[in-house]
Amino acid sequence: MDIDIAQSYVKVIGKGRKERIVPFSGITRRELIKYINRYRRDLCDTDSSYLFPVKYDGHISANCIQQMIRRLAKKVGLKNVKCHPHIFRHTFATMFLAKGGSPVILKEIMGHESFQTTQKYVHPQQQDLRRQHIKYSPVADLFEE
Repeated sequence: MDIDIAQSYVKVIGKGRKERIVPFSGITRRELIKYINRYRRDLCDTDSSYLFPVKYDGHISANCIQQMIRRLAKKVGLKNVKCHPHIFRHTFATMFLAKGGSPVILKEIMGHESFQTTQKYVHPQQQDLRRQHIKYSPVADLFEE
């Protein structure tokens, strides 16, 4: 994974060793800079190429990240909630579309070959269903004065 902080994108190697460019927001950029400048150098003594290095040559494991997320979830009082790194992809996809993002762009960001795969990540909320129904239902047009 390569990160270009100045251009606000990350190069991701996904399934099948397929490479894609994923943009990130100004807020993410700001927080990455803060992390790199304040905390990252405390994690290792060398100039590691990893974003999340460990002291003795290498990078933080996926299992370690999963444990950190579970601890944070417990700390903030989340109970009976699936909390793992992959759930963030589902949350991102759902919120991206709820805010009006393009399904075509979402498919590319997620690195999916098909819309069917992307659909598996989207979980519309009741308020989104209601809002969309009110906005786009043709029934309202029948009774306009």
